[in-house]
This record gives sequence, structure tokens and C-alpha cells, in this order.
Amino acid sequence: MADATLLERLARHRALGSAPASEREWLADHGVLRTFAAGEVVVPKGARVTNLHVYLSGHLAVRVDRGAG
Repeated sequence: MADATLLERLARHRALGSAPASEREWLADHGVLRTFAAGEVVVPKGARVTNLHVYLSGHLAVRVDRGAG
């Protein structure tokens, strides 16, 4: 059973809050809760994104090198 606090946070999430409770519970039961430090790289340059990332708080910067230089 998932942590009640995490389920509450998922229920308040802008994108996931309207999903059925059973699906949010599945996500909480099968996911991994991680905390990132300010400035930490979540997916390094050149690496493939292989996981679903759901951000519950904080800010995220996405940088894309399109090779236009």
C-alpha cells in the first residue's frame, strides 16, 4: 500500500489529479520517490530518457541542443 501523503500529493497534481484513484495508487506502489538537489542533472546529455518523471514540487529547466550553430 502506498504512503497516504504521496497519494495526497498525486491527487493534488495538476496533470494526475483527475486520474482514477486506483491508477494514482498503482503509480505510487510501483514508482520510486526521488529527491534531486538544486542543479542536479536528472538525465545527462546524450542519454535516453527511460523513465516517467512526475515532479511534485520545485522547478525544472530543460535544455535542448539542436545543433544549429
